Amino acid sequence: DWSSDVCSSDLNEFVVTGGLRVDDYLLSYTLPMVGDQFSAITGVLRFGNDDYKLIPRSLEDMQR
Repeated sequence: DWSSDVCSSDLNEFVVTGGLRVDDYLLSYTLPMVGDQFSAITGVLRFGNDDYKLIPRSLEDMQR
C-alpha cells in the first residue's frame, strides 16, 4: 500500500511513502489529499526537474 505524503499543486504531482513522485505528465487527475491510500500505482518512470517521477497512463493505473 502507498499513501500520499506531500501534494504539490504548483507541479500537479504528489509524493508517496518512500519519496517517489507521481506526476500528471500524461493524465489529468485530482490531486489526492495527504494520507489518501493507494493499493497500487502503475506507470512509466521518467526523470524530470531533477527527480524520478511515476507517470500513470490512465486512472486505472491509480488503484485505491
